Amino acid sequence: MKKKNITARQKLVALLLGVFLFLLAPAGQVSAEHRRGRGHMGPPFRHGQVIAKLPHGHRTIYVGRSPYYFWDGIFYSPGPRGYVVVSGPVGGIVASLPLGHSRVSIGGGIYFTFGDTYYRQVPQGYMVVSPPPEVVVQPPPPQIYGTVSVIANRLNVRSGPGREHPVVFYLQQGTILTIYGASAGWYYVQLPNGQYGWVMERFTTMLGFPAEG
Repeated sequence: MKKKNITARQKLVALLLGVFLFLLAPAGQVSAEHRRGRGHMGPPFRHGQVIAKLPHGHRTIYVGRSPYYFWDGIFYSPGPRGYVVVSGPVGGIVASLPLGHSRVSIGGGIYFTFGDTYYRQVPQGYMVVSPPPEVVVQPPPPQIYGTVSVIANRLNVRSGPGREHPVVFYLQQGTILTIYGASAGWYYVQLPNGQYGWVMERFTTMLGFPAEG
């Protein structure tokens, strides 16, 4: 009986050691690594889109004397009517990369990509760089995540995912919306008039998901 108990204890120790070594394994063992979490939906890339107020939690970076604002993989530049979605400014450094980035090996160099922006790791974080010469960048089309119908009598459309963002439009019950992104209980949607905004998920009902495969 004592020998059996020792054997079981040895197996348990070996199992815990294996889990510990797995957690310590470096993440860069493969040439391409996708880090998008299941169910994560980031805002779409729409260069030139203007928002009235920056998203909560954004970070300010400078390239030379020019300020840029970074949030969830998207760069904004100040404009006359608000903040404009722009391409990643070459030379800009961010402390961390957004969920959903990829790690790729191109021409013997390691790059990190998110959307059409390329980064190289530097001591301060990750620097925006020009695409490698052999890479032809084509911005990905916005991905549709489904459609919803408004169930509230009147629903606010806001400029960002949160009540602190200003209301930019109102929707009536039964309005059909196309989902292009989501963040913590909010949907980023296209309105019937072609404009975009954020609505609370709980005041909508899902109608369908796009076909896959």
